[in-house]
Amino acid sequence: MNLLDPTFSYPNLSSLEVCGFGSLGNNRFIPQYYQQLTSIYFRQKATDGDLEITAKCPGLEHLELNELELDSPESWILFYEALFSRLRSLSMDHGPLFVKDKEDTPPFLYPAPSKPSKLTDLSFGNFPRGYEEQRLVIKSQFWLLENCPDLKRLSWRKIRGYHEYFPRERNNPQPMRRIANLIESGQACQRLETIAFPGYEFSRHDFLFLLQKLTRLNVIDLKRSSFDDSTWTALKSVPRHLSTITVLDVVGSNPLPRSVIQSCMATMPLLQVLRAQRMSDDIITDDGREWVCLGLRELQLEFVLDKGRTSQPMILSRICKLTKLEYWRSMESESLGSHQALHLKLGEGLEYLQVLREMRTIRLRDTWDAREANWALRNWKDLTLFSSPKMDRQCMEVLQESGVKVRF
Repeated sequence: MNLLDPTFSYPNLSSLEVCGFGSLGNNRFIPQYYQQLTSIYFRQKATDGDLEITAKCPGLEHLELNELELDSPESWILFYEALFSRLRSLSMDHGPLFVKDKEDTPPFLYPAPSKPSKLTDLSFGNFPRGYEEQRLVIKSQFWLLENCPDLKRLSWRKIRGYHEYFPRERNNPQPMRRIANLIESGQACQRLETIAFPGYEFSRHDFLFLLQKLTRLNVIDLKRSSFDDSTWTALKSVPRHLSTITVLDVVGSNPLPRSVIQSCMATMPLLQVLRAQRMSDDIITDDGREWVCLGLRELQLEFVLDKGRTSQPMILSRICKLTKLEYWRSMESESLGSHQALHLKLGEGLEYLQVLREMRTIRLRDTWDAREANWALRNWKDLTLFSSPKMDRQCMEVLQESGVKVRF
């Protein structure tokens, strides 16, 4: 099918993913649906021309741009007057937010837009290479933040190089502290409830300062970051957030004391997603507190049986109380011995989990056979994906015949 064929019509089209059209194709296709498009996602490099076309969609609320570089002052004005002021969600990946003049001298920014932004969701992606460009990109991203009074969700990826371009100085606060300053001044981000800084190195003091300024915190995404036990101590010191957090993602971050994960599960009653590393059986036993996150829907966690296989029933009895669980990843690393890992097979504890009726996706280390596959189909009616590094052929056939996707 040729989408540019004028004989085809899409009367219900409201969301468009642009990939491979080219500017000429965009010029021909998008104008046909100006009045009905509410979301446009550019998977290819966006040009000034694409921006001009996009700005003519009166109902556009969600925009994703890839590798956008504004080449003229007119383009920048178009961006912040015609688009920035009315979008609800903006994602920019691999692209700077500045303008280069004809001599290719350092870019410049314009004053604040005349119309206030309605953005509630803002996402930044990768930075270009080059010292001067890096500095200017970061400055332009802060420009966006300073003009987002209604922002609720912020995702700032690939911020690892910030310290190289903006050394720690009294008059040059780091990102978390700068955001906290915006909240404290009443300028922007006062409604922020989701913070995502994957891959970011930050100080405990800056993190604590931001937590103190946030009114309500729902989502923390600090995977592959410098999150550690001192960061958790900072979070505990602002207890109002423990009662509202629904997502905590610290997978791939600094090795955490196993007591931190136990403490999370014992103090966050609204937690629905937990992605972390390891927790050992002795921590659960020594701490003694019951898990309060009974609405947990996604769990990525390695359980280590330091006290031996005799503690497996105790761990499984805890997991059985998470009756809303839909996704569980328990793929312990190969460095764990067989006696240290959970074994989820019939006769070894799998039967405990029949109460997890809402299970949809499970990723295990164990090799199941047809008996385990049939058991899962009987007890987990909504199962759609099973993953294991080793797969028994009969198990795979049983699951696939029932429509369950199988991955290694």
